Amino acid sequence: MDVMEQMTSANVLETSTIDRSALAGSLDLLANHLAAVTPGRLVTVAGDEISASCAASEMVDLAEAVAAPVYGSSWPARIPFPTSHYLWAGNLPTKANEIADIFRNYDAVFGLGGKSLIAILYTEGSAIPPGCAVFQMSADVRNLGRTYPAKLAVAGEIKASLHALLPLLVPKLAARATQYAAVREPARTAQVDRRRRLAAAADREFEAPITTPLVAAREIARAISPETTIVDEAVATSIHLRGFLDSSPSRQYSFSRQYRTAFPKNHPTASTKAVPITLKTVGGNYVIIDIGGVYVFYAHLQPGSF
Repeated sequence: MDVMEQMTSANVLETSTIDRSALAGSLDLLANHLAAVTPGRLVTVAGDEISASCAASEMVDLAEAVAAPVYGSSWPARIPFPTSHYLWAGNLPTKANEIADIFRNYDAVFGLGGKSLIAILYTEGSAIPPGCAVFQMSADVRNLGRTYPAKLAVAGEIKASLHALLPLLVPKLAARATQYAAVREPARTAQVDRRRRLAAAADREFEAPITTPLVAAREIARAISPETTIVDEAVATSIHLRGFLDSSPSRQYSFSRQYRTAFPKNHPTASTKAVPITLKTVGGNYVIIDIGGVYVFYAHLQPGSF
């Protein structure tokens, strides 16, 4: 039976009200673990759940309290942290061995968001080097301790849980306030140096006969206001573009996660369709964008239009 052509009627039900702000347990124990890490030896990873939970300000407060660099996940839907902040270190690489090279400089990693520690491209070995402890927080318990064993992983909505964690954590850091302060200034210098190296690399490629992805990304970033929302669909330049962003808003950038662009157009009156209409093809060319936990589906786009 062709249910797509069948006429029917349905009642419009009332909208459900769901409170998802469940508080994580063992937060005092988590605070003890984080406070026990030597200042400068903790790194944090801000996953997409930060945006979905609207927890950017709490993430900033956490990072500043423990003076820890903040990386984004390797294949993000959003950048959930102000890219102008001195503790923003950019997104993790897509390969596990390159992530491990970063984490070797730390004794512990605190991943916020269930998929914050995933690697996209396979390489031999683990992204978590020996001796680096893993701590996690996510609203989705299925993603905790799934890929790497966690010394402590807590399940709870991130905004509410960080809001409860910070008053427990901050007093435990007071005894080493001078050490944390000493870590913050090098972080500011490191960010300035990182931006200078990136700009110098773009300068070296600027005179190339063909515009390189690095140069294209810089020129795009220069032309866009820090307040302008960016929906990135260009895989070739996306990694470079993220490196050039320098914005205080934490919701400026989003990356298109799924799309299709090669289907030819179906003429509405043609007896034979260029593409048979099925449940998999009915959307035609499409793009799905994650805008902070809400997914937008744009369908029936022109072939090759993005």
